Amino acid sequence: MTKTRYFCGFVLALMLAAGILVPVLPAWTQVSGLPESTAPVADLSVQKFDFPPDTVAVGEPLLYSLEVANNEVIPETENTVTNVIVRDDLPSNTRFLSAVPGSECTDTGNVVTCELGDIPSNEVRMVEFFVCPTEPGTATNTATVSSDPVIDPNPNNNRAEETTEVTEPAVAGGGCNFQAPQPSPPSGGPANNGPANNGPANNGPTNNGAPEIAQETEQEAESGDIEQSFEVG
Repeated sequence: MTKTRYFCGFVLALMLAAGILVPVLPAWTQVSGLPESTAPVADLSVQKFDFPPDTVAVGEPLLYSLEVANNEVIPETENTVTNVIVRDDLPSNTRFLSAVPGSECTDTGNVVTCELGDIPSNEVRMVEFFVCPTEPGTATNTATVSSDPVIDPNPNNNRAEETTEVTEPAVAGGGCNFQAPQPSPPSGGPANNGPANNGPANNGPTNNGAPEIAQETEQEAESGDIEQSFEVG
C-alpha cells in the first residue's frame, strides 16, 4: 500500500513538472489576459444616493451622487486601480441636466459616463450630476464601476441601484428650470461696463431767482421814492 502511494505521488509530480496537470486557482485570482502577478488586488466598489431622497416631483431637479472606493484587501499594500470609469444608466422617465463642477461626466443617449482616473488604496472619489424627472412613476437608476483589470475578491459591489418615486408635478407646467451651481468667480473681476446714461442735458435758463427778485424790488422802491418826492415837491 505504501509503495502504491509513493508511486502515485511520483506520477503526479512528473505530470505537474511536464505541465500535463495544472492546478485550478480560485476564480477571484484569475484575470483574463494577464499574468497573476501584474494585476493589483483591490476591492473596487460603488455606492449611489439620490437627493431629495426617495421621492421627487416631475420637473423638480434630482441629484444623483456616486461614491467609488478602492478598498484595501491586503493590509499595508499599495494597490492603485487605474482608469476607473463609472457608467450610469438613467431611468427612462428622466433626462440629464448637468454635472456638478469637478465631476467629469458626459451624457450620451441617457447614459452618463464619468471618468475618475486612478484611485489609490483606501481612497474614495465622488461624482454628482442633476437629472430632470419627466413622468410620474418609479425611477430605478443603475450604476456600474469598471477599471483596468484587477483581482477583485468582491465583484458584487461593483454595481449599485437607487430607486426614486416620481410624483405628479407640484406646479402645473414646471420643467426643471435649473442650472447647476458654478464655481465662484475670482476677485477683481471686470467692472460693470454697461451703457452710460447719456440723456440730453438740461440746457434751460439758469434760475438766479434771489438776485433777480432783489434787483426788481430795489427798482420798484426807487421808482416809489421818485413818485413820492414829486408829489411832495
